[in-house]
Amino acid sequence: MKKLIFSLAFTMGMATASYAQTSDPQKNIVKVNAVGLLAGIGSFAYERALSESGSIVIAPSVGFINPGDYKYSIVGVGLEYRFYLKKNAPQGIYVAPGAAFYSGTAKDKSSGDKFNVTALSGKAIIGHQWIWNSKFILDLNGGLNYINFKFKENVGATSEDAFGGLLPALGVSFGFNF
Repeated sequence: MKKLIFSLAFTMGMATASYAQTSDPQKNIVKVNAVGLLAGIGSFAYERALSESGSIVIAPSVGFINPGDYKYSIVGVGLEYRFYLKKNAPQGIYVAPGAAFYSGTAKDKSSGDKFNVTALSGKAIIGHQWIWNSKFILDLNGGLNYINFKFKENVGATSEDAFGGLLPALGVSFGFNF
């Protein structure tokens, strides 16, 4: 899967390399994260430049994934603040902290039992966002993500940790600048 993502990003980068990047990007971007789609989670984002060096990203998501013994249905929202190092937001190299909240259900495939699921995550990433004269954007990033999932069997039950730990954070997003 890593090879597929890298190949896709490399091909898109090479295909659009002949077009110059815009020197004066617009303040708004909408995009979709291809890595999330490959994993079964649709993550869409809106980014708004707030200054020459900073922007905010709001990313709602929805997912239907089936790893192992459980089938998950989740919705969530993530927030991120990007610091652009060359002060040409929303274009160029950036570093960003972020946080997200997810809620949904998990169904045990063998017993049929359903659980409420919530998750909180925090991340730190570094990336680069290109904006071409055609207004097409490519955003590549990576970093670390700490996530903590909790299961709750029913309304009266107490929550218990289902998973908590450090995971890689990867993003390959395509979109439009306006």
